[in-house]
Amino acid sequence: AEYMGSVTMDIEEQVRSDVGEFEGLIDWNCSSSENQQLILRSPVIDTCTGPKYPQMPSEFVCDPRNPSWQRVSPPVVWKLNPTNLTCNVQSYVLSLENIETKKVHWLVTDLNPAINYLGLGASGGLMPIRIGREQFNSFHKASYHAPCFEDKLLHLFRFYLYARHTRVTEVADLDFTNSTSLHERLSDSCFFTTLDFSVTA
Repeated sequence: AEYMGSVTMDIEEQVRSDVGEFEGLIDWNCSSSENQQLILRSPVIDTCTGPKYPQMPSEFVCDPRNPSWQRVSPPVVWKLNPTNLTCNVQSYVLSLENIETKKVHWLVTDLNPAINYLGLGASGGLMPIRIGREQFNSFHKASYHAPCFEDKLLHLFRFYLYARHTRVTEVADLDFTNSTSLHERLSDSCFFTTLDFSVTA
């Protein structure tokens, strides 16, 4: 919960200096994650002890009464398991999509393989290009688009993290009406992992 306070920060400096502290909030060994080549976690999503679709805190979900107010992006961290690694990972691609509508809410390509997390509020024009490149999403914004619903139903979301064998992944030509073309473009990735959560208004 330390990462829910002020979001005024130097993203590059935080990535460089706080990785140890950030990883300390993560339980890498829960569930079957130890058997995966790539593990994706977030300190604000209770993957290990929560339900199948743990709820995303309201800090990262838009207020339907004021949808124009931009929420910050949640922190995520990943870990590569070197056991039986058969691919030379050159970059990562991170995407966030609505499982039901297939709308892409956040897309970051060309993530530096030397970087293994994006801190709180990393989105929104503050991300140095040597860390990664934010791409346009289904809402025509090159940034994190916070989930926003007026109903009280449970909505399901999924982070995808792709390990790529290329340093650059071209996506500018894709149709982001839904995520189908994105997954097709990334189908030649070394491997990928996911992180599911839920959102309520």
